[in-house]
Amino acid sequence: MPPLAFFSARRSAVLALVFISGLLQVTTATITFIRTFPYHDYCGFIKGIELPDHGYLICGMKDMNDTGRIGAVVIRLDSLGNVVWERVYTPPYPSDAGAQSITWAPNGGILFGGDWIIRRPDTTICDEFFARADTHGNLVRFFTYGRERLLLDDICSTTDSGSAIVNELFTEDKEGLELWKMDKDDNLEWVRGYSASDDSISSGASVRQCRDLGYIIGGNGPDPASEDVACLLKTDSAGNIIWLRRFEGLEFSHGHNASQTRDGGYVQCGELPWGGVLTGSFVWKVDSLGREEWRQLFPDSGYVHRSFRCVTATSDGGCAVVGAYRDYSQSPNIWVPQLHRFGPNGEPLWERKLRFGCEMRGDAFYIDTTYDHGFLILGDAVGGRCVAKTDSLGLVYPGVDEAKEGLEAPRVQVRAGPNPFHREVFIRTARAFDPQAALEIHDAAGRLVRTLKPSSWTVWDGKDQTGRPVPSGVYFIQLGRTNQAFPLRLVLVR
Repeated sequence: MPPLAFFSARRSAVLALVFISGLLQVTTATITFIRTFPYHDYCGFIKGIELPDHGYLICGMKDMNDTGRIGAVVIRLDSLGNVVWERVYTPPYPSDAGAQSITWAPNGGILFGGDWIIRRPDTTICDEFFARADTHGNLVRFFTYGRERLLLDDICSTTDSGSAIVNELFTEDKEGLELWKMDKDDNLEWVRGYSASDDSISSGASVRQCRDLGYIIGGNGPDPASEDVACLLKTDSAGNIIWLRRFEGLEFSHGHNASQTRDGGYVQCGELPWGGVLTGSFVWKVDSLGREEWRQLFPDSGYVHRSFRCVTATSDGGCAVVGAYRDYSQSPNIWVPQLHRFGPNGEPLWERKLRFGCEMRGDAFYIDTTYDHGFLILGDAVGGRCVAKTDSLGLVYPGVDEAKEGLEAPRVQVRAGPNPFHREVFIRTARAFDPQAALEIHDAAGRLVRTLKPSSWTVWDGKDQTGRPVPSGVYFIQLGRTNQAFPLRLVLVR
């Protein structure tokens, strides 16, 4: 992207405070927000997507407090995270429902599906549903499977304006997956089955259409030498298996979703459950032919336990993973949501604790990359279910949600100008700061470029730690690494 391109980008939101004859300005070039929904109303958010107009759709389950039921909920947010509409879909009383996956339809509207549980006096029927709604959430088509022991895991839209659905099948004599292909009118075109008894895949977490119009399924399958392990299943456009790759070398592993990377390969994250030789979490990558390129293991060490929940590919060829970690040596030993960023070769770039509410505690279990290279993250916090939109560094800027959600405002405000700048930029801290804290400058990939000693006025000459001029681009200034010090985005134009 050219250095000044972000000024014309649709997602750019520039907020400027000009003072001292227009020298200094506070700039935020990416929209970020946190929205919290109360626990007593919402049972959980499962997945979310960004729409072509840069709004968002979130699906999950809502507690119908007035009836004692649980309904499938879809929430439409605008680009600032404000609720545009909310729709709840429920079976007849006293039954329950929950939306497990959602996607937008290329020919217009929304596709979603999940659990549809019918409770009768003499029996309970656990069914699944698939639905199409218009852009306002009004149902256009709706049908239930009419088959028990078949669970909808994920839905993705396809280039022919249809969709693909991965379902998990579990009966007394068979376990496996079914991949359904639906046409643009939501009619079933074909079904492909993959069985655990055939040493294929037994459970799925995600399905996505690939650039070659085939499909990648992330999940788990049997390993002849051990129990179920994480695996990736690649098919052609008709659902026929091209290759199957297992996360080999460890006794147990549990895989989550899969995402296609910029070079046509695939990444998957997961966990190493208790009971194996090694416990902890992992992320791995295979190329377009399923050959493993790299893996990163995060074994539990001492009292620290990590849990990786979801992965998304990034524009630089790397990936980002969300989850949580817990340090049992600390008091209280709470779960803390965390975001990990990896480069194209699997090298860890940075990790960040996510602050969803007034306290840094909770969990993060879904992530997707947004059009502006930021992240849409779903999680739980002390205050409720959270939807967060971050920038490319996993940061949420102040001034959006603090008053509404009770978040702590930053103790230190960093201001700088001119911005954009050509040769040098003047940096000022507007409030009292810790003189021991370093003024850090990072590039757009999160790499530390320069460390400066802060003062009332500090000058950065556009050079790195070795004295070499840095290239044109976007940079971030942050005073210290406390959660109250929010970064300032700068643009350098050579």
